[in-house]
Amino acid sequence: GEDDPYRMVILDMMMPEVDGEALGAAIKGDPSLADSELTMMTSMGSRGDAGRLETLGFAAYLTKPVKQSQLFDCLMVVLNRRGRRDPPVIKPRSLRPGDAVGLVAPANATFQSDELQIAIESLSSLGLKVVIGPHLRDRHGYLAGQDKDRAADINAFFADPAIRAVLPIRGGWGSSRVLPYLDFDSIRRNPKVVLGYSDISALLRAINARAGLVTFPGTNGTGRW
Repeated sequence: GEDDPYRMVILDMMMPEVDGEALGAAIKGDPSLADSELTMMTSMGSRGDAGRLETLGFAAYLTKPVKQSQLFDCLMVVLNRRGRRDPPVIKPRSLRPGDAVGLVAPANATFQSDELQIAIESLSSLGLKVVIGPHLRDRHGYLAGQDKDRAADINAFFADPAIRAVLPIRGGWGSSRVLPYLDFDSIRRNPKVVLGYSDISALLRAINARAGLVTFPGTNGTGRW
């Protein structure tokens, strides 16, 4: 309604009569709509688009075709940071031989036991100690257990001073579902190395946006080290 503008507006770069960039600028220029978060989608992206759109007030930029999971992750990250000031940047301490790494499963379940063993052996070969999250072996459909339980493992490892890094064992889909249950204040107070890719990007972006912790795109636990 007029007194309750949409929290999120998704625009396409190419639309009839007006392009998404011009419409986005008009929305941001209207005081009654300026608080709406803008996401741009385009099939003709080019270098520099993301930076230019950020300057215009867009919160996110997606290149089509966009998977449903990618759109969902994008909306979760944007809406979770809505109304919050950017926290100060926090850098985790570098890993050293002998450090303990907490292995978690924020997304898909690991159905093959040898995948877990590969992750343990790979990390051990780097001189790291591996601690398995209590819910890593859980199953809930294609997910590695219930959303709250997957988040609980992440929260517990960040709160544990003996753990120096939190490493997702694999991607897939489902990381965005744990975001509402993460303790970002605890993450901010206990910075640790956290890395991953694929669906884990939603987790990395949320932690960076909400806690200010520098996160790293990199291999998951079952990847090649």
